[in-house]
Parts: sequence; structure tokens; C-alpha cells
Amino acid sequence: MKKSFCQRLSRIFLPLACMLTCACAPLSSNGENIIPKAEGSANKRLDPIAYESDVAFYDDDYFRSPSTVYNEHLATLSILMAKYSMNPGGPDNINDEEWYVGQSARIRHFMTKIGFLDQWINVDYKTRTGFDTIGIVVGQRKVDDATVLACAVRSGGYFLEWENNVFLGDGSKSDMMHEGWYNAAHKVISFLGDYIKHFAITGKIKLWLSGYSRGGAVMNLTAGILDNNIVNGGEDSIYEGTKLATDDLYAYTFEAPQGANTKSTSLRHPKDELYNNIFNVINPNDLVTKVGPSGFGFTRFGIDKFITNEFYDPANFKANRDATKALYALVHPKDEWRSDNLTPYGVHEATLISALTNFVEFATDVIDIIVHASSGELPDMVYVDDYKRNYNGNFVETLIFDKVMDSISSDRNWYCNNAQDTARTLMKSLFNDVAGDDAPTPGEILLRLVFQVIAYWAYGVVGGLIEELIVDTPVSVEDLAPILKVGASVFGTFPNEVFTLGFNIKDIFENHSTDVNVAHLEAQDSYYVDWYNQREHNQIQQVPLRSSASFYRARFIDFNDCDLYRNDESGRTHLVSVEGHRAEHSDMNLSEKGAAVGYYNYSDSERLEVFFPSCYSYHLDFTEYSLDIDHECIAGLFHYPSNSHDSGLSHYRTVKSWYDEYAWCDDGPYGRDISPMEDPE
Repeated sequence: MKKSFCQRLSRIFLPLACMLTCACAPLSSNGENIIPKAEGSANKRLDPIAYESDVAFYDDDYFRSPSTVYNEHLATLSILMAKYSMNPGGPDNINDEEWYVGQSARIRHFMTKIGFLDQWINVDYKTRTGFDTIGIVVGQRKVDDATVLACAVRSGGYFLEWENNVFLGDGSKSDMMHEGWYNAAHKVISFLGDYIKHFAITGKIKLWLSGYSRGGAVMNLTAGILDNNIVNGGEDSIYEGTKLATDDLYAYTFEAPQGANTKSTSLRHPKDELYNNIFNVINPNDLVTKVGPSGFGFTRFGIDKFITNEFYDPANFKANRDATKALYALVHPKDEWRSDNLTPYGVHEATLISALTNFVEFATDVIDIIVHASSGELPDMVYVDDYKRNYNGNFVETLIFDKVMDSISSDRNWYCNNAQDTARTLMKSLFNDVAGDDAPTPGEILLRLVFQVIAYWAYGVVGGLIEELIVDTPVSVEDLAPILKVGASVFGTFPNEVFTLGFNIKDIFENHSTDVNVAHLEAQDSYYVDWYNQREHNQIQQVPLRSSASFYRARFIDFNDCDLYRNDESGRTHLVSVEGHRAEHSDMNLSEKGAAVGYYNYSDSERLEVFFPSCYSYHLDFTEYSLDIDHECIAGLFHYPSNSHDSGLSHYRTVKSWYDEYAWCDDGPYGRDISPMEDPE
């Protein structure tokens, strides 16, 4: 039988959907489980709970502190609850009723292990997934005078629910929220009410919500809507006969895309203090967390916490990562750690243009790249850019997303009118749980789409080669035309980034891997660090989560050189410089403060990009010395904020334009002081 898409490409596109692992708790010589107790930061010793390949720590004290206080132990327990809500593998066929009914078995058993009983699951959790389904499970436990309700949603292996992920809607039916996830959030709220009514729960309740990826986005909206309902109607207004306070709503999400929106007319701003009981743990390099686009006003309710990153934490990054890798290796001793990998690629323009004269030759080159990039066998038109230092997925994704938003003027209606139906069709085809025997493989579809984008960029028309390439794909040439135009614009401006993103896609998606992120959460949890050090007789350090991942991007067009300085009490310290008169290569340099500088030379303009954390004071010097009298020099500063309440900063960027000063200029040099946007951590 032909395997489904998820079964064929899960390692690349759905790492979070196939986390079926074996129970492998440490064994003594006689085969008995021996798991040392963990000694937490408060000298409390907890009994570890072994479940499959993981260890969990549960304590009623997690729910005795206000939910607005970030709890590292509850965060780790939450990501495990989200992990076990995921579907392992997939059904053999659409009539595999046993598999569909058993979808919730892992999460129900996990809840039982940590003492949350009377689990209830909704119909969606035991039937085939569809466009508007969402699997929900609820269990309960008594803590003092309160009933704690643990609620998780299916956070991986959701197959046909992928169509719902790209259903943003125009906001008219969802208070500007992501319409697909907004509807799912209301299903969660309603199901919780049904559960409370069925079990006749009264009095004080506490609500614990957890979700990962799509499940994280749904739970983020669920918590945000409930917070608004509580503050507007009172603690006894949510579920009849019960009292739910915002301090008793505990919401933890992981690698969640953005479903809340700053343009809501009835809900408070997503970064309002009302939502300080919602914590979202984010990896800045994870592509998924940048969807839906900030350019449409999308963000997350509550407080984002960020996984350590070399760009922000250059001094202690190695020790932080060593701790995370050590915990990961306990469960995956044979797996290579790949989430920090990124190989920058560049394109020789002359060779690319030559290849386009023979599109078949060019297509062959692209296939060679995809097949052989990992072994270093590249065609002549592509090279590994060794000049880039400290370049990561966040920068690549930012440049591409920005260009997409520029191409459509950050118009959500453009997406709804020109791309949404096509995206839904593609998702329904690509992420089907059981593909037909005659269906094209996802690789074939994706490769054709790549060819179509590049062909549109090269020839500027739809039809001909593009029409031939569209055969056997689930959408028409006419439907694809608007998307091809945008894709061509992105490729024409940032071909290096497009190729870099494409060739590194496996490693980039490792940043979204559930077990990788479980290791991140364990590394910031003192219980796990102490447990590891006792078990391994080794010392790893506890890793902090960052409260900010804000950064600046300075863009210079038709300038040539740049120097970045750090301003502090001792004066001005030179961080990094770039000379931009190389013919082909890019410079990307790392300073001890984590600043990065990149230079790009394209046929349309000389482009200089500078990335640096926005929590410090800086000075930039830049120079233009072109011999072209028609040079139009452009400079601008872009801020990418995190956790900002200011509605102007919560969008996809804030622009400080220097266009007027440098639109037409001589050699320079020119200087500019830059103030910090956030306090250093």
C-alpha cells in the first residue's frame, strides 16, 4: 500500500507528528527501573514518574501559586502533556476505526500517571481528522479546596486539520483572530463546560491548558478569550456553579504560531497585563512560530519566553547548549543534534542566468542541489558562503517573510482573495492521512511548485513551461498565478536566502521538533538538572529562558562599508565591520556581544544587512563610494520587538527611515546613534 504523506516525509515536515518512543527508563543490572529522585531549588525531593521514554515530576504546589508566576516545573510538565496528545504514526486506511478510536490513548494514560482522572475526550479525538476538527481531552484532580482541570488538545499528527491552519479568514467572523484556530478555541471552551456539567463540578476551579504548535495556537486563543470573559463578567460567569479567577488559569504553549491579533475590536491588546497568566515558549529560529504573519497584525496572547540562542547569549551559549544536548541524549543517544545547524548558500548570478537559458538544465541543477547538498556536491551556480558568521534561521526567515509582506503590502485581504483557497487545497492534498495510490508524492508537488516560482521569476508569464509543470498537482495554473508572482519577487530579491532556507529545511524544522524542545524545557528546570547530575555523576548547568528576543535590522542599499559599535559607560567599543566591495561573497561576523553583520551583492543593488540585539546602545558608521552618479542610497532601521504592549511595536516591524537624509549622497562616511529599545537582561 502506498504510504501517506506524513508517513513518507514526517522527518522533514512533521517532526512533531511522529513521537512514538519506547519506554527506556534507566535500568539496574537486574532490570529494575532506578530513577533517582530530583532535588529542586527549594530542596524538595519529588518522586519521578516514568512514562514511555520520559520522566515527569508532579507536585500539587504547582497550582498553589498564582498563575502569573512562571513555573519552570509546570512548564516542563505541560510540554510533556502536549507531547503525549500527539498522534503517533497514522492509520492504514480510512476504515481503520481502531486507530482513530485509539488516538487519545497516550494522553489519557499520561494524565492517569500524574493523577488526573475521569478523562473525557471529544468526538473529534476518536474519529478521522477534518478541516474543522480539534481533539480535546480533560481530566481532573482535587488540590485543596479547588478542582484542577487539566486540558490538552491534539498537538501533532492532525493530518487534514492542516487545511484549517491556513484558514486565516478576513477577521470579520473571528474578531480579527485566525479564524480556524478561533473556532477551535471556542470548541475547547464549550467542551470544558460540558465536562463540568457532566461531572457536576461546583465551587472553585483551576484550569491548566497546554498545547504545542497548532495545539499551542488554539490554547493561546482559548486562554486569551477566557481571560477577557472573566474580567468582563466575573469569576462566576464562565461556567455555572463554579468560580474561575484569572490567577487560577494556567496556560503554557510551545512553538505556537500566532493566532491572536492586535486589531481586535472587543478583546484587550494581546500583550495587555491581563494575559500575564499565559506563557509561550518560543525558539526564535522556528519557522512555524512566525505564522500567521505579524504583517497582518498577528501575535500571541501573553508573555513569550525564548529558548537560549547564540545571537543573544554568545558568552554562555556553549554551556547552555551542552546541558540541553546532554538531556536530549538520554532519550535519543544515537540521534545527531541538528537544530543549531545552518549552512548559508550563495548563488553565482552569471551561472544562474546562463542556466535559465536552458530550463531543463536548470531544473536538473536544482534537483542535484536538493539531493547532494548534504554531501557537498553542488552545481557550479551555488556555493557555500563561508563568510557568514553567526547567521541563523531567524535572519533567513525574517528577510523572506518581510519581502512577502512588502510584495502584498501586508494586506490580509490579498491573502484571503488570492491565496487562501489554493493553500487549503494544497494542505488537504499534502497532509492527507491516507493518500490515494495514484496521488503524486509530496516531493513531486513541492518540486513542481519551486520550479514554477523560479520560472515565473525568469520569464514573467504563466503558461508554457509552468503549465507543463503543473500537471498532476492539485491546483490550477490560474489559481497559482498570484502566489507565483509573490514567490518570484522574493526569489529575485533574496535568492541566497531562498536557497539557504530550502537546502537547510530538515535542520530548520528540527527547531520545531517536539523532543528537541522537551530537552530545552528540561534544561531550564532545576528538577531535571539535579536529576541528571545525580544519575550521571556529571555537572550540567541550569539554562535560563530569555524574556526577550528583540533585535534590530539595519538595511543599506547602495552603501558599501559599515562598522558597528557598542556604546556604554566606558565609551565606544568596536564590535564588527564589513567591507562591501567583494564581487560575490557575503561577510557575516560574530562579536563577543552577539552582533552580526551581513553584506550582499545583487545585480539590482548593493545591499548591506546588519542584525544586532536591540537592548543596547549602538553607533553605526556607513560609507558609499560608488562611481555611478545615479546611485540612490537608502538606509533604514527596523525593530523586531517581543512582548511589547505598544500596539505600534507589536506589528511585524517598526521602521525608522533615514531615506530623506541619504536618498542622494556623496561618499560619507555617515554616522548614526541607535538607542536601546529594551533594557539588557
